[in-house]
Amino acid sequence: MLIGAEFYGELMADGQRVSSTDPPTLQNTVFGWVVIGNVKSIEVTQYVCNSNTLDNDVQKLWEIDVVSVPSNILSPNERNCESLFTDSVFSLLRAKI
Repeated sequence: MLIGAEFYGELMADGQRVSSTDPPTLQNTVFGWVVIGNVKSIEVTQYVCNSNTLDNDVQKLWEIDVVSVPSNILSPNERNCESLFTDSVFSLLRAKI
């Protein structure tokens, strides 16, 4: 995850653990603990995230996440209730997609 430095102060939380010998340092954040500092030689692997693919994947997740109830097992009163609910309630997450 790459976040701009302008958000640094908002993301940091109380708590820091500094090693008595060498870095790295552990810092508590709103996301949990993160490791900060230099490390000895490591193999670097790059991952690229294509946002178009991510958007499509999220859309597919929402499509398969929808649970539909067969209307033939609902009474007329239950169908009316279900219809009222689906017509009047929406997810803010779905509204952004």
